[in-house]
Amino acid sequence: MLVIVNADARSAARNPAEIHSKVAALFRAKGAHPRIVIAKGKDVGAITRRAVEENQETIVAGGGDGTVSAVAAEIAGTGITLGVLPLGTRNHFARDLRIPLHVESATRIVLDHHAVMVDVAEVNGRVFVNNSGLGIYPHLVVLRQAEEHELSFCRCYHVPTS
Repeated sequence: MLVIVNADARSAARNPAEIHSKVAALFRAKGAHPRIVIAKGKDVGAITRRAVEENQETIVAGGGDGTVSAVAAEIAGTGITLGVLPLGTRNHFARDLRIPLHVESATRIVLDHHAVMVDVAEVNGRVFVNNSGLGIYPHLVVLRQAEEHELSFCRCYHVPTS
């Protein structure tokens, strides 16, 4: 089993080493010792392709919907099981499958082999499992991300009143 944690995912971005340790401890507590890789988002696809070549039985995507889609695109049709650790912002895919958003519970789902079949689609050569955005939605996502980034650097001061 390979666990790919996207270092750019919201839950991992603050402290990737801490997430690595936490995920490793959760798997160890259940007697599993997967290889855990912390990856930049742009590297997730290449790492997954290598894991497919190594015939991994399960590849776990630790991140949000983009991470899940990147891993799913590489393993679609291979028979490899996709595990999900929801570490992203929205986690629509995990929510749709009723995967718990707490990493501890999601890890248990993976290790207990609670697997279901999901539909995979392709648009313009891009494979996806969650949704495909057309029209204005992709632009709204970019605007939301810019706004979240801007707000994350906002400093608020408390002025005591007498």
